[in-house]
Order: sequence, then structure tokens, then C-alpha cells
Amino acid sequence: MSRVFKRGTTYHIEYLDEAGKRIRESAKTRSKGKAEVLLKEAELAVAKKKFVPGEKNYKLKTILSAFLDYYDRERKASTQAVAGRLKNYSLPRLGECKVNDLSVELLETFQDELLEKDLSPATVNQVLSDIRGALRHAKKRGKISSLPHVPMLKVENSDTGRYASLETVKKICTHLEGWQKNLILFSYFSGRRQGELRQLTWDMVNLEEKMITWSTTKNGRALTLPLVGPLLEIILQQRAELKVVSPWVFHRDGKQLSKDDGRRSWATATRLESVPGLRIHDLRVSAVTNLRRQGVDRQTSKSISGHQSDSVFERYSIIEVEDQRDA
Repeated sequence: MSRVFKRGTTYHIEYLDEAGKRIRESAKTRSKGKAEVLLKEAELAVAKKKFVPGEKNYKLKTILSAFLDYYDRERKASTQAVAGRLKNYSLPRLGECKVNDLSVELLETFQDELLEKDLSPATVNQVLSDIRGALRHAKKRGKISSLPHVPMLKVENSDTGRYASLETVKKICTHLEGWQKNLILFSYFSGRRQGELRQLTWDMVNLEEKMITWSTTKNGRALTLPLVGPLLEIILQQRAELKVVSPWVFHRDGKQLSKDDGRRSWATATRLESVPGLRIHDLRVSAVTNLRRQGVDRQTSKSISGHQSDSVFERYSIIEVEDQRDA
């Protein structure tokens, strides 16, 4: 809402800029008429900045595709996961929708439809987060002038995960194929994200310096991991048993692993070992907990597991009965 108002003997103007921010400034005049002219000029300047040629014809599929290209180009660790969500949910339902037609009501209806498909609230939020990220990416590059509001579901963070002992993990591995065993054990000892391990190529591994370097991760930062103890043993074993030419450290017949590879076999193996529901992601939780139990300081532990914030790191560290007894 724009207006002209008076402070003392001088008139001021108030209006919204192209980002929706409220601007108040002095018109530097005692004439209300001159202040009104200045306000109209300011509104016209904002309108020119907000106008994006062809914006009204932009479809969401164009923006989502550009967003996925950006993720692929930057080699983001979550590229495959984002691609899967766009393909399975966002594009079929909203791809033909024009960006100017996006509304809270439409997106809330989309949320309800995803929930009816038995998707968890957390997964629904990931789908909506992809859309929000694509819109922000488009605005940053001048493709759209404003950001539609993308509603998110409230999700409780009570599920911190489950702890698995090394003995349990080794028993689970007896039911897995060879290509999956080392991936699981490396994840358990390092605490690295599955997406980062699926993206790991041999050019990131420096065996001479015994170091792995990820140039880009989920947090957009370069991270390193020293190869010591079982981590080095697993990498050397992967190298020695490389029967096909593959750039990937962890692979399946030379091909890059997808997010779904091994999920069914993992579910079967955990059921056979009487730990049904144990997630592969719980290996990361277990690694953080093990580092704490070994007395490794927080900053060093975070550098190993790749956590950025203290709050998330703390959620991953589980206190069990054994810890309380040892206190």
C-alpha cells in the first residue's frame, strides 16, 4: 500500500519495492502535490523492475528443468534424489501449470494428494522444497519477478534414528551381495551420507596421501576424509577387486549406484537379523554416536561425518542405556 504522509513540515512517501519490501523516504518538499508526483514516479520505477518479458507464459516444468540442470552441472550430491521427486511427483501434477497461476490453495491441494499416496510429511516437504528452490533459482536469474509462497507441513523432529552396533552391521552384511557390503561398512565407519558415497569417484581418492576430497556436498562445501584403519582397508579392497573399468568407487557392475539400489536387499537382511526398520541412514547416526563414545571432540567428529551445524549433529548422537550406566 502506497501513501503520502507528513512529518513535521516535510512530506514523506511510502511504497513497496520490487521485492515487496516497504520503503519510506522523504520527498524533501512541503508540497503534498509534489510528494504525490514523486510517489507515482517511484511506483513506476518499481513496476519497470518487476516486469519480466514472457513471465506470464512460463510453465513450472521449464523452471524445474532449469533447476535440475543447475544441480547436475554443480554435481550436487542430491541430484538423483531431486530428479526422482520431480519426475514422480512435481512434473506430472504441476508441470503444465503457469508460474503466475501457482497459489497456496493449489500447492496445499498438491500436499494433500501426496499424503494420500502414503508419502510421509517429511517427504512431502522435500517435494515442495524442490519447487521452492526452483522458484528461487529462477528469480535469482531474472526469469520471474516474484516468489509465490510455498507452504510446508509441520514435521516433528522426534525421530533421531536408531543405533546399530558393529556386530549387528556385520551380521546384516552376511546377507548382502558383495558390491553392497563394503558400501555399508564404509558408511558405518565414516558416517558419510549415502549420496556422497554414490557420487564418489576414484579421482577424488588420493591413496598416496590417504585422503578423500569431495568438491561439492549437500551443504555446498568441499569436505575431506582421512583414510585410516578400516576406511583405508575398504578402499584398497575396492581397488584390488575392480573387475570392470569404472570411475565409481562404489558401483554395481561398473555402473553408478542409484538411490534405490540395494534398498530391498537391505530390508530383507535387517529382517533376517531381527532389526526390521533399521534404515541405511541409521549407519550415519551410529557413526556419530561411536565417535562421541570414543571421546572424539565435536569439531573433529563434525569434520568426519560432514555435519555443518551443532544442532543437527547433536540430534544424530544417541544416548543409550549403556552410556548412562557408564556415566
